[in-house]
Amino acid sequence: MKLGGSVVGVDKHNVDEFINVCLSSGYDSVALPLDYNDPVSLIDEYVVALKQANIVLAEVGAWNCNLLHPDVKVSDAAFTQVVRQFEMAEYANAVCFVTVVGSESDIWDGPHPESFTKRVFERVVNTTVRILDAVNPQKTAFGYETMPWMLPDSPKRNLELIDAVNHTGFGVHLDIINMINSIERYYNNADFTRECFNLLSKHIKSIHLKDIILASNLTVHLSECMVGDGGYNLNAFFDEVVKLDKDIPVLTEHMDNQDDYKRSITYIRKFAKENGYKI
Repeated sequence: MKLGGSVVGVDKHNVDEFINVCLSSGYDSVALPLDYNDPVSLIDEYVVALKQANIVLAEVGAWNCNLLHPDVKVSDAAFTQVVRQFEMAEYANAVCFVTVVGSESDIWDGPHPESFTKRVFERVVNTTVRILDAVNPQKTAFGYETMPWMLPDSPKRNLELIDAVNHTGFGVHLDIINMINSIERYYNNADFTRECFNLLSKHIKSIHLKDIILASNLTVHLSECMVGDGGYNLNAFFDEVVKLDKDIPVLTEHMDNQDDYKRSITYIRKFAKENGYKI
């Protein structure tokens, strides 16, 4: 696996500083901090610098855009943004392009009572096919962020999406923590991790690694946290991820400063070494 994360607190136009932060943080892979409006020359500079530093360009994302928004003008604009970001990912030879399926609420990644209906499933499939047809990816895989309250919220539903889309460019961007949305999955997260890998392993293109903690206040409060600070069974994760391609990117995320990213990477590497995993 190629362990890494994002870079925060660095001007995206300063490529040398970006690379130095990656190296000092212990990264083997990283998310690209650019969007399609950035100059091609800057994208090229990142591609060359990352290659020279032997750092894998793990993912390009499209965020804050709602493919399922009920206002057609909004959803059409989101579609354009997703396609353009995906095209940039393909140009830069990123491993994975990732976004969320969207929501019929006003919140681009928010819950909505229709999210698991057959109608919305078919809308997601049709939108995904349109995106893939528009981009025609040859190098970069497309995967939706797995989520707690929208598709795909389970490994089974992820497989259903893959089968329905039926395109070689569509794979799995796996975020197990995002799918731990119940007490059962929280307490049995080792079994849930194994289920995710058993069902999806041949489709997985990139992975997010985080942790999750259960609070004691009613009714149920599950909160994302830094790896090692919660109840996630990291042994179960490593047991499975080491079976995948040795170059699979695994990114930590959602930290406010680079020191926390470095601390997280250090913890993960130390855990792996102490438990006999070669990463």
